[in-house]
Amino acid sequence: MKIPILSQLIPKLRAVRNGFIIGLEEIGAGILVFMALLITVEAIGRTVFGFSTRIAYELIGILTVCVGFIGLAATFRKGAHIRIIAIMSRFPKKMQYYIDVIAIFLVLIYASILFRYTLALALYSLRVEEISWSAIPFPVYPFKIMLPVGILALILILPGKIYTLIKSKRSYLEGENINLSDELKGHL
Repeated sequence: MKIPILSQLIPKLRAVRNGFIIGLEEIGAGILVFMALLITVEAIGRTVFGFSTRIAYELIGILTVCVGFIGLAATFRKGAHIRIIAIMSRFPKKMQYYIDVIAIFLVLIYASILFRYTLALALYSLRVEEISWSAIPFPVYPFKIMLPVGILALILILPGKIYTLIKSKRSYLEGENINLSDELKGHL
């Protein structure tokens, strides 16, 4: 039984979610370009001019974490998340399906818990206007806000993945037709 309002609302919500995630992908790409420029400036500054930006290492570390969290939903949406194919392929196809469903539910639970704690951390950091007291003090709260935003994007992706998986009745591994070579199977 189709509910008319839901059949109209779900595609619109999916489009908003995908737009949000694509926007995060673009922000992540921009951060990566900024990181590359910062590393280049640091390398040229040290070797040619004998000076350092003094914040490059700490800022690169913080930005790497931001990009990682931003990229969670994008990689999951594209099906590029980490799977242990060598282990999964040893299970019967029906078992692979159940393992996939259970794994996605566990990721959803874990991401929800992680979202709660990273949001609390980001809001606290914002409230106290947290500053990094390294060589050059700079605010860290804008970077900490990216953690729950990235996790929220992942949480928005997971229900659709669960629905697709349950509707198809196939594991991800079965859908990709991945076959391990005989040599690899012999060593597992």
